[in-house]
Amino acid sequence: MSEDSQDSSVEPVEGVHTDRSRRRVPISIKVVVGLVVLFLVVWAGAGIYLHYNPYYAISPGDAISVSRLISVPQTKQHPIRGKILLTDVLLGQVSASQLPADLTNKYVDLLPSSQVLGPSISPSQLQEISDLQMSQSQDEAKIAALSHLGIRTPVTSSGALVVGIIHGLGASPNLKPDDVITAVDGISVSGPDQLEHDISTRKPGTKVVLTVKQGIDGTPRQVAVTLVAGQVSNKTVTLIGVEVYPDPVQTFSLPFPISVNSDQIGGPSAGVAFTLGIINALSTGNITGGKVVAATGTIDAAGNIGPIGGLPQKTVAVRRAGATVFFVPVGESKSDYANAAKFSEGKVKIVRVSTLGQILGYLANSGGNLSGVSINATEHFVGSSSQVGAS
Repeated sequence: MSEDSQDSSVEPVEGVHTDRSRRRVPISIKVVVGLVVLFLVVWAGAGIYLHYNPYYAISPGDAISVSRLISVPQTKQHPIRGKILLTDVLLGQVSASQLPADLTNKYVDLLPSSQVLGPSISPSQLQEISDLQMSQSQDEAKIAALSHLGIRTPVTSSGALVVGIIHGLGASPNLKPDDVITAVDGISVSGPDQLEHDISTRKPGTKVVLTVKQGIDGTPRQVAVTLVAGQVSNKTVTLIGVEVYPDPVQTFSLPFPISVNSDQIGGPSAGVAFTLGIINALSTGNITGGKVVAATGTIDAAGNIGPIGGLPQKTVAVRRAGATVFFVPVGESKSDYANAAKFSEGKVKIVRVSTLGQILGYLANSGGNLSGVSINATEHFVGSSSQVGAS
């Protein structure tokens, strides 16, 4: 036998263990397993981060016709042409599982909880406050609408509405959101301005007795409070330890019933749309000229329109609902206006307004029938709105 014909098997390399029972794993499977492991690690990390640093996601909600939410006496109803839409956003706390979808959705904005809740509101109180704001906006909408129809509605300012408790300032446990403070030591409080003034004239540590009602129609009760020192705009001031709604609580008597159904929507930003819907129902039913228009913004009894949140997301909703004009408040951020214009895709004209009269004037010049509707409001109320961060 020749040398070449001898056993040609390769000898194992010294120092390397060979185990033929093993199988090579394809690279693609290794990559998949690696990605799964990486995803689980990132998901767990995101969950831990969001637990200690919660975020809220704002995404497009719905745009619905207000005509089906408003009821007036049959003798005053008119056939409705066109549509007036209110719109909302979806707001929810971000979870680790939802985070990837939220991050990749161009219509979703993520906000830290501090921007949503503020310094003194808990997540459980957020819905309560949202419902209170909706109720207040409905009342303001009724008064504002009637004033542009030439119907005087006597209004009395009668207290300051508590919307949040400032933790760490020793507020009485007997105070809670939805309470209305109507007096301090027996002296009537017309609104947040007067409440702030009455408290600021006293020294921290002073004990006062507040007259408080749970809701506007609640039974009055007495709550003893020890005033505390706090910082507002870098100044040391005397506080109760609560946040109050910036406008006075107002009581009024309507000349006939007007019912507004919130359709489980919260917050004050439907006020403008409700006002337009009430005017439409009580006038010609055709103030839009048969067009589909949308509106968002807070409103007060005098018809002043205030800012809202989620403008870009609301623009998506009204575009999808077929609106051609969208009335929005002045004073929104440049980025919100820019994104709203982008998300409108050229199908919705965005009109910035600061008063109800500006909207009515626009509709009158665009083919709407505003017979019986005044562009200027009738003077009808006592008191004014104010901005108060804490009292």
